[in-house]
Amino acid sequence: MVGMKVLKVLVLLVVLVVMFLGLNVLQVGFDGLRVASPGFIVSGLREAGVFAAFPDLMVGSLSLAGATPAQKAEIEAALRQAADPQWLETQVTLVLEDVSAYTKGKKAALTTAIPVNELFDRFLSAYAETADPAIVASLRQGIPAEYRQPILLSQYPFFPADLSALPQIHYWRLLPTAVGLLGLLVILLALACLPLAGGVPGAARWTGTAFLLSGLVGVAGSAGLSRVVPSLLAGFNLTAPDPSQEAVVEMAKHALTTFAGRIVGAVRSSGNLFLVIAITLYILAAVVAGARKRAKLAPAAPAAPSGLPSEPS
Repeated sequence: MVGMKVLKVLVLLVVLVVMFLGLNVLQVGFDGLRVASPGFIVSGLREAGVFAAFPDLMVGSLSLAGATPAQKAEIEAALRQAADPQWLETQVTLVLEDVSAYTKGKKAALTTAIPVNELFDRFLSAYAETADPAIVASLRQGIPAEYRQPILLSQYPFFPADLSALPQIHYWRLLPTAVGLLGLLVILLALACLPLAGGVPGAARWTGTAFLLSGLVGVAGSAGLSRVVPSLLAGFNLTAPDPSQEAVVEMAKHALTTFAGRIVGAVRSSGNLFLVIAITLYILAAVVAGARKRAKLAPAAPAAPSGLPSEPS
């Protein structure tokens, strides 16, 4: 009997270690999918103020030498109207969703396009409300041919022509399936604890311990990242090539800092979630064990003696 108990404990320890490792990998995979999602990126850009600052950045990059103050005011007003933050956020969301669908294998080809032509049309339409029609027509004719239609993202030199050929994309497409399989493995290991640990209370304790350890690793990892990330960002040492680009560089630095904080927050929230699950499982084990104990201590109801006549109804 003692040998069987020791064997059960050893098996449970092995199950605990495997479950702990599986939960850690599951946490990393889940955080990776979350951080790379279009919603996470767009909300990060919004939090960093990129969309709100875009009109100011566009106006600041203009060189209006020779224009009168009235003309400058008209051009800047039209440009601010064209570069509306809400419009920009919508376009960025569409681009990211299209790229995400392609990298996940939901689209056969990358058809993402940057609507620079729409930005020019919005500017000219806004400028035409106050400017001389001849000037507007001249500006429209002066737009380069490549900017009169959307620019395909796949045409950029730094963008691979065929993303599906990259091994990283193949692994990325397998990540959701791997995360799902890991979640199934954790459930199966928790069910395997039922007979080994003597039922629900023991299985809940062992499974809760795995979640507790994994949650502590996540929280501790986020604390470490919050100390390391600032020094890593400082190492980028971004500098503006000329004074007119200083605002853009400062915005990029702020965006990087914001995203770093959000990634650390995502890791911390996953660790906290695992800690909550662990506490819930411990409470479940205590409630079930307490119910069983009360059931054993409750006096048994006396059995009715046989042979006595039943009461008339």
